[in-house]
Amino acid sequence: MKRQLTSLLTLALVFLCLSACSKNNDNGSTPQGVDPVVGVKSLSFTADGGETSFGVVAGTDPVVQSDAAWCTVSFKNKTDRGTYAYQVTAQANSETVERRCAITVRVGSSFSASIPVTQAAGQKKPEPGPTPTPGPGENPDAPMTDTAASLAAKMGLGVNIGNTMECPQGEG
Repeated sequence: MKRQLTSLLTLALVFLCLSACSKNNDNGSTPQGVDPVVGVKSLSFTADGGETSFGVVAGTDPVVQSDAAWCTVSFKNKTDRGTYAYQVTAQANSETVERRCAITVRVGSSFSASIPVTQAAGQKKPEPGPTPTPGPGENPDAPMTDTAASLAAKMGLGVNIGNTMECPQGEG
């Protein structure tokens, strides 16, 4: 009886060990044979520019680059499952026309995708108006030549009403 119980336990242990093994070697990464996937179809920015992110799911490292200097792409991180995150930064558009570029994503030699990027036109800067001409004797850049006494003589008499709103003693 003891021998049969030992055989049964040994058989069960072998069965458990063999059933835990599988032919699928899934270590959490994207398989090499899966087609890459780009997380966005297009990107759009305001005239002020800004930043946004997108992801690429691929089995190997993708090559991502922009064809314009005002739009830059930088690698952020990679997840265990093969998702590569990228950050896109657009500089402010000072031109009065919308601008466009493309971000190219390449994975290996067989996959290539293009992400169109647009940025709104900037505002037209107002033309500077004419500079007012100072009147006679009003040169703001000239040094001051008057003394305090001569300025006081030019001003004449004045009235100080600063203390007229105060309450007299005993009425407050």
